[in-house]
Amino acid sequence: MFFYLAKTPPAENAVTGAILSDFVIPLLGILVPTLIAIGLFRAERKNAREDAVAVRRLDAGAQVIVALAPMASIQADQPMQERLWELRARIAVYRSCIDADDLSGDWLALRHLEGMKLWGKSLDDIDAAGGVHRVLDEEIAQMLRPAHEWSATTVEMFSAWLSHNLPTSSLQSDGARIMETYGEPPRQDWQPATT
Repeated sequence: MFFYLAKTPPAENAVTGAILSDFVIPLLGILVPTLIAIGLFRAERKNAREDAVAVRRLDAGAQVIVALAPMASIQADQPMQERLWELRARIAVYRSCIDADDLSGDWLALRHLEGMKLWGKSLDDIDAAGGVHRVLDEEIAQMLRPAHEWSATTVEMFSAWLSHNLPTSSLQSDGARIMETYGEPPRQDWQPATT
C-alpha cells in the first residue's frame, strides 16, 4: 500500500488517505477487537465445558470411593453381594463420565473383577469352616484380610490417581497383573450382536 501511495500523484494520495482514515482504520478498529472477543469467548466456552466434564468425573470417582471404603472393614455377616453390585454400578457411571482413552475406568473394572473373586473366596472359606457363627473372630478376620486389603488398596490407589499423585502407569501395571491372574472383564465398548 505504501509503495502504491509513493507512486500516485498527490491528488490521489489525498483520496486514498481519506479512504484509509475515514473507512479502513475505523473498520479495523471494530474488526480486530471483535475477532479477539470471539476468540476469547470460544476459549472460555471450551474451558467451561472441560471444567464441567472434570467435575462430573471427579463426582463420579468420589462415588466409587464412597462405595469402596466400607468394604475395607466390613464384617462377614454383613451382605456383600449388594455392595459389589452397587460398586459395579458406580464404576459404570464413572466410566460414562470419562473419555474412551482414559484407562482408569478399565482399571476399576479389573479391580472389581479381582474384588469379586477375593470376596467370594473369603466368604466361601468362612462357609467351609462352619459359617460366621462357628468360626472364631480372629479366624474370620484372617479369612477376610485379602478382601479387606483389596478394598483399602483400591481406595488408596484410585484416590491417589484422581489427585494426580499416582501415575497412570501404576494403574496399567496393576491392571496387567489382574488380567494375568483373572482374565479380562467385560468391555465398556460392548456392541449388541447383529442378527
